[in-house]
Amino acid sequence: MNPLDLASFAFGLAVLLKGSDLFVESASRLARFLRMPPLVIGLTIVAIGTSLPELATSVVASLQNSPSIAVGNVIGSNIANILLILGVSGLLFNGVNAQKKVFQKDCFIMFAVTVLFYISMMDGILSPRQGLFFLLLFFLYTLIRLKMRFEFRKLFDFRTYLHAAYHFNHRGHHFQTKLVLDRKLASSCFRQFSLLVIGLAGVTYGAQLLVDAAKGIALALGVSAEIIAVTVIAVGTSLPEASVSITAIRKKLPEIALGNIIGSNIANILLILGTSALIAPLAVEFARIQTQLVFMLVAAALLTLTVSAGEKISRNDAIVFLLVFALFLASLGSA
Repeated sequence: MNPLDLASFAFGLAVLLKGSDLFVESASRLARFLRMPPLVIGLTIVAIGTSLPELATSVVASLQNSPSIAVGNVIGSNIANILLILGVSGLLFNGVNAQKKVFQKDCFIMFAVTVLFYISMMDGILSPRQGLFFLLLFFLYTLIRLKMRFEFRKLFDFRTYLHAAYHFNHRGHHFQTKLVLDRKLASSCFRQFSLLVIGLAGVTYGAQLLVDAAKGIALALGVSAEIIAVTVIAVGTSLPEASVSITAIRKKLPEIALGNIIGSNIANILLILGTSALIAPLAVEFARIQTQLVFMLVAAALLTLTVSAGEKISRNDAIVFLLVFALFLASLGSA
């Protein structure tokens, strides 16, 4: 194996994640300067920002005619988000609160979207027309999600979360209710916009390095590119979701953690694959990804059933999640 591919992969992933983090922080600060409520910042900028690594990787893979990486990245990320991140979080923090009345609808939507993706890939291709349909569904879901979350705004304390994760002082001028246009504010806005552009550039460049290195590693190991995508790339690009979820649970904000995971899984399919398919058809042999798709369905079903059955993802549930994730990895080894 070429050591340069490994170094390029590690460097690309680091640049990708740092660029994503920089984007979320600068975009959140810009929104704050423009008086956007913390709830809206959390439901839009933070939620989409944590999916930026998957979006950039899949779009770059689509542009480079590597549909197996684009599709495998999403499948692996969705599996890791539920089974690995929630599994580890449940063990570390003695369970994760999951109020049925808040999350049941989201879980059913996530499961339905996963089934739709499975059916769409049965003919081995996700066409631009299907991609456009996915994008329309994503925008519809976003509107529904905002409405649902505003009904439970007291549970989604994004003001506290933003203060904990990004050190926003919500008692000071950062969340002021009256907008004061002065030189200092204009200078701050320009600085944050510049950082936003740098973050996006980092995400794009990191994704290009990641995809190129992944193809080289797959060739050297004699495995398919989707195996690399569904494991190493998927877990790597899921790190922002892991960071958001663990920070939120540690700060006693489990609703944000679980909402982020569910919303990210829906965005991965509808937004990321929708955008990638719109750029170029995603043609992947169904037989090669069928097992992975089944595990993605199982993960979505497990979370939906767990949320519908009670108010908490218990430690026992977390152990089950991790065992299923281990089975998923074992299935790849025997493929």
